[in-house]
Amino acid sequence: SIGSAAVDLADEMLNGLTGKTILVIGAGEMGTLVARALAHKNIDAIYIANRTFERAEMLADELGGLAVPYSEVEEYIKTADVVISATSAPHYVLTKEIMSKMMENRDREILLIDIANPRDIEETVIQVPNVALHNIDGLRVINEKNMQMRREEAKKAEILIEEELVLLNAQFKRQKADGLISELYARLYEVREQEKEHAINRLKAYHSIGDIEIKVLDDLTHSIVNKMLAEPTKALRDAAEHDNEEMLDTVSRLFKLNGVQKE
Repeated sequence: SIGSAAVDLADEMLNGLTGKTILVIGAGEMGTLVARALAHKNIDAIYIANRTFERAEMLADELGGLAVPYSEVEEYIKTADVVISATSAPHYVLTKEIMSKMMENRDREILLIDIANPRDIEETVIQVPNVALHNIDGLRVINEKNMQMRREEAKKAEILIEEELVLLNAQFKRQKADGLISELYARLYEVREQEKEHAINRLKAYHSIGDIEIKVLDDLTHSIVNKMLAEPTKALRDAAEHDNEEMLDTVSRLFKLNGVQKE
């Protein structure tokens, strides 16, 4: 919104709003948007002025600010770092003459932001030393840039989500075969262990064997099982990824396995 853009501009121009004093003139729709955006900043003080004081009080109470009488606006301008004006007045609220008087005994800059339509602040105020002015036209450009950045970020987020969904879908499909593969490995490792022990007992019947020979047999049978199952494992996972239920069911029946995880 234009209100958020005004706050972003002030934040950028002052290198942050921490410890700053902000005066918002106008508690209508635009002024409310500005005040709410300011409430999320670590600001020292938010002053809100409105011709109807009760309206300023309501908004100030909502956001933890301070309502000030409209007749005393000029006094608060003297201490403000930023003044954001958003009234519906048909005439200028701040003029060069007013700002000249406000800046007489002030040696630090003040940022004026005019988001009213028609304008609240006379453009000639920039002729007053230490006064900077930005109006709604410039804020519209900033707002459009912010919107474009958000659209680009949203697009990036959509792409990331789509990529993650593809990965999750592939992982889910692959998991359909994991139970089958796990059971197949367990079945063959059981056979491996039985045959290894049988071979060790046969060797011991002919001569004594030591730990080295037993380890060689263990490594050999372990390697044989892993190599035998490497390609079937890949084929089963590919079948699951491509929804080839027929192949999974065939392997399950062939080896009398129960590990296929149905959807």
